[in-house]
Amino acid sequence: MHSSYTFTPNGQTIISGGSHGVITAYQRNGSKIGDYVGHTGDVWAVAVSADGRFLVSGAADQTVRLWNVRTRENLLTLFHGSNGEWVVWTPSGHYASSPNGDKMIGWQINKGVDKARQCQTSPSSSRKY
Repeated sequence: MHSSYTFTPNGQTIISGGSHGVITAYQRNGSKIGDYVGHTGDVWAVAVSADGRFLVSGAADQTVRLWNVRTRENLLTLFHGSNGEWVVWTPSGHYASSPNGDKMIGWQINKGVDKARQCQTSPSSSRKY
């Protein structure tokens, strides 16, 4: 099910957001270009920047994502908590946050197949997880 759509500024591409995190780009003639993969919930909104380079999407997974329209690469993801705190991160692991937003993220350290993993929360001085 498609619940949102947008056209690129040149009118040659339509990008559709829908159920289960699906975002798909189509040529104007209807042929599929490819998918933007990342959301885990229904996509409620999609919009392309005026220069046609970026796509922003919002979904039920409580994230807003920024994409490269041409490569369909996820550039960054924003989570905004109900308490006003927020965190934004890149696929490479860099992030920025509100003063207490980094308390919403953590990471997992794998010390080998014979040892249990350790989960940690982010120290506020760190900016990479």
